[in-house]
Amino acid sequence: MFLHPEYPSYEDQIGARDNMLKQHPDLTFIGCHLGSLEWNVDSLAIRLDRYPKMAVDMAARICHLQYQSSKDRERVRNFCIKYQDRLLYGTDIGYTGSNNPEGFKKRTHNIWADDWKYFATDDVMTSDKFKGKLKDCNCQRR
Repeated sequence: MFLHPEYPSYEDQIGARDNMLKQHPDLTFIGCHLGSLEWNVDSLAIRLDRYPKMAVDMAARICHLQYQSSKDRERVRNFCIKYQDRLLYGTDIGYTGSNNPEGFKKRTHNIWADDWKYFATDDVMTSDKFKGKLKDCNCQRR
């Protein structure tokens, strides 16, 4: 969008979305990719509190939760527990009909297993999306 200043900015788009939700409080709304607020669970929590019928999917954005966990695990863990009934597990993985369906199946399984490990264990893991280690979120209630 840098090359197109004539288009609405990110802030304008999020503001328009929030304004629409404010005007239609009974609308059930699912925001893809953590509601386009994947960079900060605190900012997303403000929206989830403000719009009780809003939910978000995590497709292709779990690495953003992992990155935030590497900085402050308890903040992300508490967020996931508080909003667990409004966080949807999704994926952007799509099968294109390649000539390697077994490779696709294996890759998909590995992604799912890593995501499950992040959400359900206390294990230490790394991510190929950023440098450093993180302790898994373990978003289960204790």
